Amino acid sequence: MNLEHLKERLSILKEGSAISARAAETTIMAFEHLAVQLNKEGITQSEMLFTHLPVALTRIEKGESVEAPHEGLLKEVEQAPEASMAKQFIRHVEGLWGGPLPKEETDFLLIHYTTILRLNKGGDGE
Repeated sequence: MNLEHLKERLSILKEGSAISARAAETTIMAFEHLAVQLNKEGITQSEMLFTHLPVALTRIEKGESVEAPHEGLLKEVEQAPEASMAKQFIRHVEGLWGGPLPKEETDFLLIHYTTILRLNKGGDGE
């Protein structure tokens, strides 16, 4: 996914009232930050992360919660070499958002970011 594709996707979600404008803006900034850090314009298989993120942020705005991911999966992801860097990206999102996100949401983001980092190593600009 590239930035233009993300903006189109977010526009559709906003028009359908599935996400808020604030969540969309935060998601765009998070994507741009990740793209710069990876040195890539297109981020392979990032659709899940950048669909989950604005929906999660909108859910947080509304005071809604989500169940935590499966504990076994989370433990496996936490052992991945990319987990530490993934946590840095989550902290960046929290900074953009203006405060901490619920643990259940950060656990899902950890899974998504770790996967993205694993799939996009190398910074080849794709």
